[in-house]
Amino acid sequence: MWSAFYTVFPWSYETLTGDSFHSVFPLSRVTPDLETMGTNLLLIPLKFSVGIHLWYLYVLMGLYLFLPVISPWVEKAGKAAFAYFLLLWALTLLFPYLQTIFPSYLGKCPWNEYGALHSFSGYLGYMVLGCFLRKYPGNSSFARTACWAVPCLAAAFWFTLHFYRTSTAQAWSSSGDYIGFASINVALMSVALFVLFQSFTAFRAGSAPRRFLADFSSMSFGIYLVHFVLVGAVYRLFGMLHLLFLPASLSIPLLTAATCLAAWGIIKLLSFLPGSRYLIG
Repeated sequence: MWSAFYTVFPWSYETLTGDSFHSVFPLSRVTPDLETMGTNLLLIPLKFSVGIHLWYLYVLMGLYLFLPVISPWVEKAGKAAFAYFLLLWALTLLFPYLQTIFPSYLGKCPWNEYGALHSFSGYLGYMVLGCFLRKYPGNSSFARTACWAVPCLAAAFWFTLHFYRTSTAQAWSSSGDYIGFASINVALMSVALFVLFQSFTAFRAGSAPRRFLADFSSMSFGIYLVHFVLVGAVYRLFGMLHLLFLPASLSIPLLTAATCLAAWGIIKLLSFLPGSRYLIG
């Protein structure tokens, strides 16, 4: 449904408003005409079109298809087995750095992308990591957890910011692995944030912050699906309110918060509809 929505939206938006849909989707290169729209609708089972964030749905489908294979192992695996998998997965997250020194390594070369640890790479690692953190939650105090989690978070954030600022449009494809979702930087930030929330006493079971987080989390997939249509609109609104003159360190967090809040409001309203789980996840 969301793929169809984002495919039909460009033509519908320009037809109804007379405004260019690129003002809402500045990153899209789609031509908003009926022929293109029809072709993209037919290609939905194979590829995403306007909604560039919908790449995630195809990745998610692959992970769900793999669940029957890995679930029996996850249920029986102990700490040592999890550590074995996650250590090898972490090594694959370092490969982009290794590739800057050795263009071909561990069997990976221009004619073979399936290197020695290919089977341990990719987004499956996050799924196994989530199972591990849920199955073996830390028992340390918040202060003790913060002693290692905060430095990890700060270092990973600094590396991500550094590579983002030094990358250019021409080098984006080659630098994407350094700042992409399946990078050591994002993995470290994810673990650090998760364990900090996990150990924070204010988020213990039954607390009001915990209930709010649980409700917000249940809406997060829907927020992800709808946010892309709001980014351009919120940016234009900030321009009308003369808020874009603020430094990027302020304007970007404000834009992010406003977009997230608007998306949450829309998904919260949709959640009251019958059968909304089929719409917002």
